[in-house]
Amino acid sequence: MHADIPEAVTSWVAELLGAVDNIQPLSGIAGPGAFRVHLTSGSVIVKGSQAAGERLFYERYAPRVREAGVGIPGVYGTAGLEGRHWVVMEDIPSALPRSRWELFDDTITQLARLHARGWNEPLADAVFSPLWDDAVTQAALTWCGDAAIGDALVQAQHQSAEIFQPYTWLSGDPNPTNWRVRSDGTLVLLDWERFCLGHPAIDLAILLPGANGFRRETAEQAARLWMARSPRYAGSVEMLADAMQLAKLWSAVEFLAGAAREPERWPPGAAASLVDHLPMIVAQRQWRQHSF
Repeated sequence: MHADIPEAVTSWVAELLGAVDNIQPLSGIAGPGAFRVHLTSGSVIVKGSQAAGERLFYERYAPRVREAGVGIPGVYGTAGLEGRHWVVMEDIPSALPRSRWELFDDTITQLARLHARGWNEPLADAVFSPLWDDAVTQAALTWCGDAAIGDALVQAQHQSAEIFQPYTWLSGDPNPTNWRVRSDGTLVLLDWERFCLGHPAIDLAILLPGANGFRRETAEQAARLWMARSPRYAGSVEMLADAMQLAKLWSAVEFLAGAAREPERWPPGAAASLVDHLPMIVAQRQWRQHSF
């Protein structure tokens, strides 16, 4: 019914939920892709990936995350088919409105619940491990010939080990476009491919929209809201905001490194736009010497 989704997957969905009427590919998904599959009784999202991360999350960790009060999609089935990992999940078409992207109370409450549930909890089968090493920095610098920027990124890399310490479970990518709103107003967080361990500052930094719009006062506002819901964190607002700014810089560097290695997987012009904003991100980073 659609050339990009294997017939074996279509048949599997039909066995799970009934006859398939139509398949609509969704844009912006790298890898095998995601599809809105229309059934006689409604629609579902069918998502495929070369990596096992999201499938493992839904099979092994989703019940515990859901019990903690974190909104995640309902899942109808998971499987390995045609050399890919597939998930059939609830279709939630309503995106988080842009007017709510910086109204952090609801989204930070969700992240705080996730972090509280996963605090000091291991992930024996985590597929994604965030890191910032020489290879990431050098790949990112292929986009940028500014020596001062290169020196700043190397310095930041050498100070970044703390944000990768396995403090708690992370969504890994709670950016504003990955949130949906059910018809009853419930917030739902999608895209658990990068579910991992790390410093909560990584999730909080990615939640804040835009590289060029990342302001210190915004980071401190988000830090205060999160800390009010996270009694296990022993640091200060300033320390958490510092960690968030470092994590925001890392997320930009990691994006540029990925775009250098596999340019076909990224939107045209996205890396060039980010390079234009890189000096601002570097300037926003406060180089304080302390442990987070």
